Amino acid sequence: MFCSFYRSLHKTNVKYKLKPEDDVVPTLLCFNLDIFEQEVAAARKVTELIIIGGDWNAHHPAWLDENIDNIGENVLYFIVQNGLQILNSSPFNHTFEKNNGKSSIDISLCSHSILNLCSNWRTDNDELDLDSDHLPITFSIRADWSSSTIKKQKIETWNLRNNNWELFRQILKYNLEKWYESLTPYLPNNPEFLDAAVESWTECVVDAGKRSIGMKTIWKGNKPWWSDSLHRKRKQVHRLKREFRRCRTPYFYNKYKEAAAELKRKLRCEKQEYLVRSIQSLQEGNSRQLFSQFRSMNSNKIGVIPALFCPTTNYAAKTDNEKAELLISWFAQPPQPPNFSDDTKEHYQSVEDEIVSAVEMKRESEINNCDEFLEPHQETITEVEIIEALRHISAYKAQGPDSIHNQMLKNGGQSMIDSMSLLFDWSFKIGYVPKLWKRANIIPIPKPDRDHSMCKNYRPIALLSSVGKLLERIITMRLMWYLNENQLLHQCQAGFQSWHNTSELLLRITESIHASFDNNSVTYATFLDISSAYDSVWRDGLRYKMRREFGLNGRMYWWLDSFLKDRVGQVVLNGVSSNEKKFDTGVPQGSALSPLLFLLYINDITQTVQDPIQCGMFADDVALWTSIYTSDQQEMQRQLNLLQQSLNNVSLWASRWKMLLAPDKTQSITFRMKNKAKYPKMQLTLNNIPIQDTEQVKYLGLIMDSNLTYQRHINYVYGKTAKKLGYLTFLCSYKGIRPSLSVYNLLYKAIIRPSLEYACAFWNGAAQSHKCRLERIQRLAMCRILGVMNSTAYDTVNMITQLPPLELRRQQEEVKLYHKCIRWSTKFPNHNLTLGFLLWKRNHDIQPGEKFCWLGKLSTLSRAYIHAKEVGVPKVEPDQHSFHNRPPMHVEKIPHPKNSPFEEWMEPTPGQILESFDDNTVVIFADGSTKPEPGIGGAGLGIQDQSLPNWLELEFPIKGITTAIGSEIEAVRQGLEYITNNYKDTGKRLVILSDCKFAVNTILNKFNSESYNFPVSECQQIMKNLGSSNVPEIYWIKGHSGIPGNERADAVAKRARFKAELNQPDLFRRPDRTAPFLNFHDLNPSFTAEWNRHWTNEGNEMKPHKHAKRFLRNLIESQSFEKIVLHNLDVHERRFVCRIITGKVGLNAFLFKIKRSHTPYCKWCEGEEETVEHFLMKCPHYEEIRDAWRVAVKTLLPLLLFTTSNLRSLVVGDKTWEPAVRIKIVKQLAKFVLATERKI
Repeated sequence: MFCSFYRSLHKTNVKYKLKPEDDVVPTLLCFNLDIFEQEVAAARKVTELIIIGGDWNAHHPAWLDENIDNIGENVLYFIVQNGLQILNSSPFNHTFEKNNGKSSIDISLCSHSILNLCSNWRTDNDELDLDSDHLPITFSIRADWSSSTIKKQKIETWNLRNNNWELFRQILKYNLEKWYESLTPYLPNNPEFLDAAVESWTECVVDAGKRSIGMKTIWKGNKPWWSDSLHRKRKQVHRLKREFRRCRTPYFYNKYKEAAAELKRKLRCEKQEYLVRSIQSLQEGNSRQLFSQFRSMNSNKIGVIPALFCPTTNYAAKTDNEKAELLISWFAQPPQPPNFSDDTKEHYQSVEDEIVSAVEMKRESEINNCDEFLEPHQETITEVEIIEALRHISAYKAQGPDSIHNQMLKNGGQSMIDSMSLLFDWSFKIGYVPKLWKRANIIPIPKPDRDHSMCKNYRPIALLSSVGKLLERIITMRLMWYLNENQLLHQCQAGFQSWHNTSELLLRITESIHASFDNNSVTYATFLDISSAYDSVWRDGLRYKMRREFGLNGRMYWWLDSFLKDRVGQVVLNGVSSNEKKFDTGVPQGSALSPLLFLLYINDITQTVQDPIQCGMFADDVALWTSIYTSDQQEMQRQLNLLQQSLNNVSLWASRWKMLLAPDKTQSITFRMKNKAKYPKMQLTLNNIPIQDTEQVKYLGLIMDSNLTYQRHINYVYGKTAKKLGYLTFLCSYKGIRPSLSVYNLLYKAIIRPSLEYACAFWNGAAQSHKCRLERIQRLAMCRILGVMNSTAYDTVNMITQLPPLELRRQQEEVKLYHKCIRWSTKFPNHNLTLGFLLWKRNHDIQPGEKFCWLGKLSTLSRAYIHAKEVGVPKVEPDQHSFHNRPPMHVEKIPHPKNSPFEEWMEPTPGQILESFDDNTVVIFADGSTKPEPGIGGAGLGIQDQSLPNWLELEFPIKGITTAIGSEIEAVRQGLEYITNNYKDTGKRLVILSDCKFAVNTILNKFNSESYNFPVSECQQIMKNLGSSNVPEIYWIKGHSGIPGNERADAVAKRARFKAELNQPDLFRRPDRTAPFLNFHDLNPSFTAEWNRHWTNEGNEMKPHKHAKRFLRNLIESQSFEKIVLHNLDVHERRFVCRIITGKVGLNAFLFKIKRSHTPYCKWCEGEEETVEHFLMKCPHYEEIRDAWRVAVKTLLPLLLFTTSNLRSLVVGDKTWEPAVRIKIVKQLAKFVLATERKI
């Protein structure tokens, strides 16, 4: 153990000035971070398992403090630089109390290697009786070395790497033929026959899997770097330890210590090799897969549950079996119901009587006379629906109790689809869900930062049958179509529906608040909390509502009725299963259908709200608010009374439908203007319990304060992302291993940037002083990725990584939301977005520069409107995107090609596709090219037709700005057009091959993309017009993998792009890489002007950007940092290359930057400025050293004319040079700079 205690003798006076012009120099008392950093370095020599805690006297949101000071910034920098992790966690947001003030200045830190061993960080006033202003801090450290806590699990699972799916299909086909023979010719309505058929069908599938794929045994509990040699070595160490205990002599002690040291050394090497392999395996591509790899490297593989205590009997469960039984008893018990009155009891009895009467009188008649209810959602389940559902299920989900994996369903072939079609239709016709599909394996997951010895602090994750979930997905689509067709769901509900998200509800609330601000008034709001909402659903009440309010009957109703009945589950813990328990309340966990059923149950809560009180819901998150547009005190009090009456009605509704409201977690807030007259205070109650009146609330992930400044939300985001920055720092600095730059960029976009930008369209009106801290997070992340100094300018790293500033992306979100409101106001008149837009339009008939609200900031829609006006966008009309008034019951089916040798369900590999070509096949290779990204593009086709003597090459220059994906979709569209004009009704097999997986999957309805909706809909319409006999097969192949046709199409696309450049010489090419908004109708001219202004000062002469245009132009043309393979250079080489490219260098021992100071004169050449170009290429003082550099470069490239080459061409290189040659040239340049003994 390494200990270092800091007392008063280590404290140092730290002096700093708040501003240059300030005369006051405050003195703060804190310890010296430089000395402490030396202590941490000394501790790392002893062990990597480090825990640090104490009073740091520093304020920062990263450890949940509401304020920020300079010391906090420095401490955060120290934490990130040393790879430490912060343990402070919510809801314990203060550790210090004095004079009615609270702050969080006590920080607990640990090293990255033991982060997952530390949990349950908390402060507790009652734990210790200390006379101190600081609260006691406790947290748990799991003892990994304890044999009682770690139990290795021997688990048998499918060996999916042995993907012998062809053998699996053959065996399955044989098994299912036997299974068909065992069925009766007429499928009876008896549920027992269906249960038996499902069980025997499951046995057929599992048997086929065991005989083809096989099983493998894995040991859960070992670290991923644990090997057999380490296991044998550990056994040897334990044996020597026992011998030493028997014979305590120096000989046995030395043997034991030597073996233990060797085990520790070997374990360290194995762990390092594993991390190196993992980091090197990170590849650019699927961001979800990359994120999973990242989490696997930063997560704990062992789930340890401590001894559990029963809250009623104080019984302690210690063994796995006892824990599993205690957990299943807790999960299965119904929530505690509220106190019921006589009226509600009568209501319960009437509902139950009606359900019982429906079961006795109507079930048989509705099932037997099903032809009377053959509406679209009651029809027979078709093969098309099954194939469409199979396309959307994940191949990586865990299997359920039936041991059937999703990959088996996706690769089972036509026999699998036919058998599932029979079972699904049989189940739906008789209105019965088989028992096997209603069983669940429940995995208890501990909630973070809770006491894990209590059962209530575990979240049950239910693993259901994969086959049953496939049927539930089909039923969900049918039920959603029925609800939308009849417009039965209230538009205030924004959760779990197509065309709905959190933004629309936030827009309604914030626009209402801004409207009241513009009228110098106030908005009162209450945010309700429903305890265990999903688990509290009264199933008889849900059945009653489905029949009475939603008119469900026939097959659909009785299938849903069976779906809710007889649900059972068992807890699986460390390979031990509990007894099965029955779940009688709530909607089933883990089902895709459950969220929609919950929406049905809570739908009528809006009927209890009094007018003009507004209501908004996202699933169980209910908000009630009223915006007052007058300063009349009586009107304010009247609306407060209406809000209280609405709360009373909601409370009555909850008691009638057995929902439990939580008054202690419900919050109310008054959104008001600063420094104005006092408004009537809210004194609201819920169930006769006062509701907490707060100054800030967190709703749908957005923290809104009473003045709507969003300062606390930005501080929260800043602290959250600062923690995540530590993970990225760990990956960027581990043992010098660096994957490609694009991989780290993708990691940043997947891990950090989403947190920085959530709901940014709403809080972008906050003060610039708050938002600038978020830009610092992106700058630090980019500096880690590039391996350059933290002092590198923000604009520099933005240009190098070609990432736009966050401010510009937030403006993009504002304008996108504005245009979306305009489009949807005609398509969805009752949508939340439309309601918010109409409210803004009624209160803000503004012109640019007018109608500023009290903060000096505009509302979201007002800012977006002014942005559009400033860049000269013409009047925006609703575009022609293929929006529907309601989602269709089934996705419109693309016809399956008649001449295809592959079945509709198959997903052939590129090798199978190429081998299937014959003389009757016409192959069209489609490719797109864009430079830069986005920028000028072209599409190219390479057509191989055996009836033609040569390949046919077609070039299609694209007009305007496009993206890489946009050009790929355009290439496929041109291929479809060519087929329509030349190969219709010829009887030939037609195939289009593209190397863009996103474009192919979007056109085939496997992916959804609103950004490319318009060109994709054009492609799909052409395919529907061609019909099954003429529609081509469209497949993805890997690009630049040696396929001649693909290489030919790539060359044709580049020629088309070159023609587009010649046809549009004045078209600006932007350097940013993230512009999916370009494909939105009417947004292209807006953002072209906006980005031109930011990057090149075009149209922005009054307030020019500090980077000169020529540097950016050169950077765009060279695409430098991709071509020199930056990640293969050493740190100092990367640093000076960055400085050369961006023009920010240090010469003559001081740093000068563009437009910030003048270039110094060369002391060897009179009157010549010592620029980088002059220093490296021209100054005669270094001619001898330069000659040696020239000789080395000439050896690498004999044909290079050194006299005509400039510095940039040597650093950037040429596209014909090999990457290894470029790297060697840069290294020779680094040697030359070191030889001059100058700083650059």
